[in-house]
Amino acid sequence: MLGKLFKYDFKEMGLILVPIYLLYVGIMAAFMVLLILARSSQIVEENTLFGLLFGIVSLVAFLSMGLILVVGSLAIVYHFYRKFVTEEAYFTLTLPAKPWEHIASKLMANVVWQIITWGVFAVSVFIALFASGMLDVMADSDLFDLVLSQLQIVWEESAAELNLTAGTFVLWVIYVILSIITGPLIYFASISVGQMAGKHKILASIGAFILINMLTAFVLGTVASGYMNLSATGSLVATIVETLVMSVIYLLITTSFLSHNLNLQ
Repeated sequence: MLGKLFKYDFKEMGLILVPIYLLYVGIMAAFMVLLILARSSQIVEENTLFGLLFGIVSLVAFLSMGLILVVGSLAIVYHFYRKFVTEEAYFTLTLPAKPWEHIASKLMANVVWQIITWGVFAVSVFIALFASGMLDVMADSDLFDLVLSQLQIVWEESAAELNLTAGTFVLWVIYVILSIITGPLIYFASISVGQMAGKHKILASIGAFILINMLTAFVLGTVASGYMNLSATGSLVATIVETLVMSVIYLLITTSFLSHNLNLQ
Protein backbone atom coordinates (compact mmCIF):
# COMPACT_ATOMS: atom_id res chain seq x y z
CA MET A 1 0.00 0.00 0.00
CA LEU A 2 2.88 2.35 0.76
CA GLY A 3 4.16 2.04 -2.81
CA LYS A 4 0.74 2.92 -4.25
CA LEU A 5 0.40 5.89 -1.92
CA PHE A 6 3.86 7.12 -2.93
CA LYS A 7 3.01 6.96 -6.64
CA TYR A 8 -0.22 8.84 -6.01
CA ASP A 9 1.41 11.55 -3.86
CA PHE A 10 4.31 11.89 -6.29
CA LYS A 11 1.91 12.47 -9.19
CA GLU A 12 -0.22 14.87 -7.12
CA MET A 13 2.79 17.01 -6.27
CA GLY A 14 3.88 16.81 -9.89
CA LEU A 15 0.60 18.39 -10.94
CA ILE A 16 1.54 21.35 -8.73
CA LEU A 17 5.26 21.61 -9.45
CA VAL A 18 5.65 20.60 -13.12
CA PRO A 19 3.67 23.62 -14.48
CA ILE A 20 5.75 25.87 -12.22
CA TYR A 21 8.94 24.24 -13.51
CA LEU A 22 7.77 24.72 -17.12
CA LEU A 23 7.08 28.41 -16.44
CA TYR A 24 10.50 28.70 -14.82
CA VAL A 25 12.18 27.00 -17.78
CA GLY A 26 10.33 29.34 -20.15
CA ILE A 27 11.53 32.40 -18.23
CA MET A 28 15.11 31.11 -18.19
CA ALA A 29 14.94 30.23 -21.90
CA ALA A 30 13.78 33.77 -22.74
CA PHE A 31 16.56 35.19 -20.56
CA MET A 32 19.21 33.04 -22.25
CA VAL A 33 18.01 33.92 -25.77
CA LEU A 34 18.11 37.63 -24.97
CA LEU A 35 21.48 37.18 -23.30
CA ILE A 36 22.96 35.47 -26.34
CA LEU A 37 21.56 38.22 -28.60
CA ALA A 38 23.02 40.87 -26.32
CA ARG A 39 26.44 39.22 -26.41
CA SER A 40 26.50 38.72 -30.18
CA SER A 41 25.54 42.28 -31.17
CA GLN A 42 25.26 45.86 -30.01
CA ILE A 43 21.48 45.66 -29.94
CA VAL A 44 21.27 46.52 -26.24
CA GLU A 45 23.06 49.81 -26.79
CA GLU A 46 21.33 50.57 -30.10
CA ASN A 47 17.76 49.58 -29.18
CA THR A 48 16.29 51.12 -26.02
CA LEU A 49 13.21 48.87 -26.14
CA PHE A 50 15.37 45.75 -26.31
CA GLY A 51 17.51 47.03 -23.45
CA LEU A 52 14.40 47.61 -21.33
CA LEU A 53 13.02 44.15 -22.19
CA PHE A 54 16.39 42.55 -21.43
CA GLY A 55 16.54 44.30 -18.05
CA ILE A 56 13.00 43.21 -17.09
CA VAL A 57 13.51 39.60 -18.18
CA SER A 58 16.88 39.46 -16.40
CA LEU A 59 15.31 40.69 -13.16
CA VAL A 60 12.46 38.19 -13.43
CA ALA A 61 14.93 35.39 -14.20
CA PHE A 62 17.12 36.10 -11.17
CA LEU A 63 14.09 36.41 -8.90
CA SER A 64 12.74 33.14 -10.28
CA MET A 65 15.99 31.35 -9.48
CA GLY A 66 15.47 32.14 -5.81
CA LEU A 67 11.71 31.63 -5.79
CA ILE A 68 11.90 28.16 -7.37
CA LEU A 69 13.47 26.86 -4.15
CA VAL A 70 10.78 28.51 -2.01
CA VAL A 71 8.03 27.09 -4.20
CA GLY A 72 9.23 23.56 -3.45
CA SER A 73 8.71 24.10 0.29
CA LEU A 74 5.33 25.76 -0.25
CA ALA A 75 4.22 22.80 -2.37
CA ILE A 76 5.06 20.47 0.53
CA VAL A 77 2.90 22.50 2.89
CA TYR A 78 0.01 22.86 0.44
CA HIS A 79 -0.09 19.18 -0.49
CA PHE A 80 -0.11 17.94 3.12
CA TYR A 81 -2.61 20.61 4.21
CA ARG A 82 -4.99 19.77 1.38
CA LYS A 83 -4.85 16.03 2.04
CA PHE A 84 -5.48 16.19 5.80
CA VAL A 85 -7.16 19.50 6.64
CA THR A 86 -9.53 20.27 3.77
CA GLU A 87 -12.55 18.25 2.62
CA GLU A 88 -10.17 16.02 0.68
CA ALA A 89 -9.22 14.49 4.04
CA TYR A 90 -12.46 12.47 3.95
CA PHE A 91 -11.22 10.66 0.84
CA THR A 92 -7.69 10.31 2.26
CA LEU A 93 -9.00 8.64 5.41
CA THR A 94 -11.14 6.15 3.48
CA LEU A 95 -8.04 4.60 1.94
CA PRO A 96 -7.00 1.29 3.55
CA ALA A 97 -3.77 2.68 4.96
CA LYS A 98 -2.49 3.54 8.41
CA PRO A 99 -1.60 7.15 9.33
CA TRP A 100 2.12 6.40 9.35
CA GLU A 101 1.86 5.08 5.79
CA HIS A 102 0.24 8.32 4.63
CA ILE A 103 2.96 10.33 6.36
CA ALA A 104 5.78 8.14 5.03
CA SER A 105 4.38 8.32 1.50
CA LYS A 106 4.13 12.10 1.52
CA LEU A 107 7.55 12.41 3.12
CA MET A 108 9.18 10.28 0.41
CA ALA A 109 7.40 12.19 -2.35
CA ASN A 110 8.47 15.50 -0.81
CA VAL A 111 12.11 14.43 -0.52
CA VAL A 112 12.20 13.29 -4.16
CA TRP A 113 10.64 16.55 -5.37
CA GLN A 114 13.09 18.54 -3.24
CA ILE A 115 15.97 16.79 -4.99
CA ILE A 116 14.37 17.45 -8.39
CA THR A 117 13.88 21.12 -7.48
CA TRP A 118 17.54 21.53 -6.53
CA GLY A 119 18.51 19.70 -9.73
CA VAL A 120 16.43 22.08 -11.87
CA PHE A 121 17.97 25.03 -10.03
CA ALA A 122 21.54 23.77 -10.48
CA VAL A 123 21.07 23.06 -14.20
CA SER A 124 19.52 26.49 -14.79
CA VAL A 125 22.46 28.20 -13.05
CA PHE A 126 24.95 26.25 -15.17
CA ILE A 127 23.10 27.07 -18.41
CA ALA A 128 22.86 30.74 -17.43
CA LEU A 129 26.61 30.84 -16.84
CA PHE A 130 27.17 29.14 -20.20
CA ALA A 131 24.91 31.58 -22.06
CA SER A 132 26.54 34.58 -20.39
CA GLY A 133 29.97 33.42 -21.53
CA MET A 134 31.28 33.16 -17.96
CA LEU A 135 32.35 29.55 -18.50
CA ASP A 136 34.28 30.51 -21.64
CA VAL A 137 35.97 33.38 -19.81
CA MET A 138 36.93 31.10 -16.94
CA ALA A 139 38.24 28.44 -19.32
CA ASP A 140 40.30 30.89 -21.41
CA SER A 141 41.90 32.62 -18.44
CA ASP A 142 43.58 31.67 -15.22
CA LEU A 143 40.35 32.32 -13.31
CA PHE A 144 39.19 28.70 -13.54
CA ASP A 145 42.50 27.40 -12.18
CA LEU A 146 42.42 30.06 -9.46
CA VAL A 147 38.90 29.03 -8.37
CA LEU A 148 39.90 25.36 -8.31
CA SER A 149 43.01 26.09 -6.28
CA GLN A 150 41.04 28.17 -3.78
CA LEU A 151 38.43 25.44 -3.46
CA GLN A 152 41.20 22.92 -2.85
CA ILE A 153 42.68 25.11 -0.12
CA VAL A 154 39.27 25.54 1.53
CA TRP A 155 38.66 21.80 1.31
CA GLU A 156 42.04 20.93 2.82
CA GLU A 157 41.64 23.45 5.65
CA SER A 158 38.09 22.27 6.38
CA ALA A 159 39.17 18.63 6.26
CA ALA A 160 42.00 19.32 8.70
CA GLU A 161 39.78 21.35 11.06
CA LEU A 162 36.95 18.81 11.04
CA ASN A 163 39.29 15.82 11.01
CA LEU A 164 37.53 14.71 7.84
CA THR A 165 38.07 11.04 7.04
CA ALA A 166 36.05 8.46 5.17
CA GLY A 167 34.12 7.79 8.36
CA THR A 168 33.31 11.44 9.07
CA PHE A 169 32.37 11.94 5.42
CA VAL A 170 29.77 9.18 5.80
CA LEU A 171 28.53 10.90 8.97
CA TRP A 172 28.12 14.18 7.08
CA VAL A 173 26.15 12.39 4.36
CA ILE A 174 23.89 10.87 7.03
CA TYR A 175 23.41 14.30 8.61
CA VAL A 176 22.47 15.90 5.27
CA ILE A 177 19.95 13.12 4.55
CA LEU A 178 18.39 13.49 8.00
CA SER A 179 18.20 17.26 7.56
CA ILE A 180 16.36 16.83 4.25
CA ILE A 181 13.87 14.50 5.97
CA THR A 182 13.44 16.67 9.07
CA GLY A 183 12.38 19.75 7.07
CA PRO A 184 9.05 18.34 5.79
CA LEU A 185 8.37 16.68 9.16
CA ILE A 186 8.37 20.07 10.89
CA TYR A 187 5.72 21.26 8.42
CA PHE A 188 3.69 18.08 8.95
CA ALA A 189 3.78 18.44 12.75
CA SER A 190 2.86 22.14 12.59
CA ILE A 191 -0.14 21.51 10.33
CA SER A 192 -1.24 18.55 12.47
CA VAL A 193 -1.28 20.74 15.58
CA GLY A 194 -2.77 23.76 13.80
CA GLN A 195 -5.70 21.84 12.32
CA MET A 196 -7.20 21.62 15.82
CA ALA A 197 -8.03 25.34 15.73
CA GLY A 198 -11.27 25.05 13.78
CA LYS A 199 -11.84 28.13 11.61
CA HIS A 200 -8.30 29.50 11.98
CA LYS A 201 -6.31 26.45 10.94
CA ILE A 202 -3.83 28.28 8.72
CA LEU A 203 -2.95 30.90 11.34
CA ALA A 204 -2.77 28.20 14.01
CA SER A 205 -0.45 26.12 11.82
CA ILE A 206 1.84 29.11 11.29
CA GLY A 207 1.83 29.75 15.03
CA ALA A 208 2.55 26.08 15.73
CA PHE A 209 5.43 26.18 13.24
CA ILE A 210 6.98 29.19 14.99
CA LEU A 211 6.47 27.65 18.43
CA ILE A 212 7.89 24.25 17.43
CA ASN A 213 10.97 25.91 15.93
CA MET A 214 11.50 28.02 19.05
CA LEU A 215 11.19 24.99 21.33
CA THR A 216 13.49 22.98 19.06
CA ALA A 217 16.13 25.73 19.09
CA PHE A 218 15.89 26.04 22.87
CA VAL A 219 16.17 22.29 23.49
CA LEU A 220 18.99 21.79 20.99
CA GLY A 221 20.85 24.81 22.34
CA THR A 222 20.57 23.51 25.89
CA VAL A 223 21.70 20.03 24.91
CA ALA A 224 24.54 21.35 22.73
CA SER A 225 26.07 23.14 25.70
CA GLY A 226 26.70 19.73 27.23
CA TYR A 227 29.02 18.49 24.50
CA MET A 228 30.99 21.63 23.66
CA ASN A 229 34.20 19.89 24.72
CA LEU A 230 33.71 16.96 22.36
CA SER A 231 35.87 16.47 19.29
CA ALA A 232 34.59 17.51 15.87
CA THR A 233 33.56 13.93 15.12
CA GLY A 234 31.90 13.55 18.50
CA SER A 235 29.96 16.78 18.01
CA LEU A 236 28.84 15.61 14.58
CA VAL A 237 27.60 12.29 15.99
CA ALA A 238 25.75 14.16 18.75
CA THR A 239 24.17 16.46 16.16
CA ILE A 240 23.05 13.47 14.10
CA VAL A 241 21.48 11.89 17.18
CA GLU A 242 19.71 15.17 17.99
CA THR A 243 18.37 15.48 14.45
CA LEU A 244 17.18 11.88 14.48
CA VAL A 245 15.45 12.32 17.85
CA MET A 246 13.73 15.51 16.71
CA SER A 247 12.59 13.82 13.50
CA VAL A 248 11.05 11.00 15.52
CA ILE A 249 9.32 13.52 17.81
CA TYR A 250 7.88 15.42 14.83
CA LEU A 251 6.71 12.11 13.36
CA LEU A 252 5.06 11.06 16.63
CA ILE A 253 3.31 14.44 16.94
CA THR A 254 1.98 14.17 13.40
CA THR A 255 0.89 10.54 13.77
CA SER A 256 -0.78 11.17 17.13
CA PHE A 257 -2.82 14.18 16.01
CA LEU A 258 -3.86 12.62 12.71
CA SER A 259 -4.84 9.36 14.41
CA HIS A 260 -6.71 10.68 17.47
CA ASN A 261 -7.25 14.43 17.16
CA LEU A 262 -8.10 15.08 13.51
CA ASN A 263 -10.54 17.99 13.22
CA LEU A 264 -12.43 18.11 9.90
CA GLN A 265 -14.92 20.78 11.01
